[in-house]
Amino acid sequence: EDYDFLMQDPTFKIISDSTYAVFNDRVPYIEEIAEGFCRYQNYFPNAEDPKIIIYLDDYITQVANPDFSSPFLPVDYNINDEDTTHWISLGLNWFLGPDHAFYQSIPDYLRLRYDSIYISPMIFHQLGMFYINSNTSIDFSNETFLASMISTAKPYFFTKKMLPNVPEYRIFGFTLDEMSFAYDNESFFWKDILLKEQMIYSSDRDLKDLYIIPGPNLNCPSRLGTWLGFKILD
Repeated sequence: EDYDFLMQDPTFKIISDSTYAVFNDRVPYIEEIAEGFCRYQNYFPNAEDPKIIIYLDDYITQVANPDFSSPFLPVDYNINDEDTTHWISLGLNWFLGPDHAFYQSIPDYLRLRYDSIYISPMIFHQLGMFYINSNTSIDFSNETFLASMISTAKPYFFTKKMLPNVPEYRIFGFTLDEMSFAYDNESFFWKDILLKEQMIYSSDRDLKDLYIIPGPNLNCPSRLGTWLGFKILD
């Protein structure tokens, strides 16, 4: 009854029909996701096995509103307050492909991630975030740049361990061009920027905004510092 009621809303019907047109009744990369959870259970046999909820929302109709913040990760990890079960919620209408009409007013650094190829990595990134936050206590506000590089890289490192056959650009939500830039300039970034300018032990917030925090590409892909932290862990 709830579904029939929602389908009477023309806006929701457009969202539902658009999502169905792309995915039909199948969750993309479901085998890849299942393999990842098998590895998760092997690594952490006593961990709670989360359930996945697929949902649609109408927040996507607000993307043209300047006060609306489009999600960097349209995937959430939650614990039910009533029965303490663990859930991963996946907003499938945020993965229709970067060229979809829904996303054209969204900044490129977000829009280009709204592709089904990034669903599996986002699921395990959020699972990794939950696991790391449950087992460590870090004051991110006082971290040096080097510490921030490593701490923000840990969920991606976790993701790669769960999805070892997934290409690195998908793990990070990079485009192929961004991934090529990162590899081509890895040495330069270390020698001529981080070490030469003695940035690695700085706590300057501007460094984190430029190289750690997701945002538009300026002189390099955003989160390049996080990727370098990943290479240290790897």
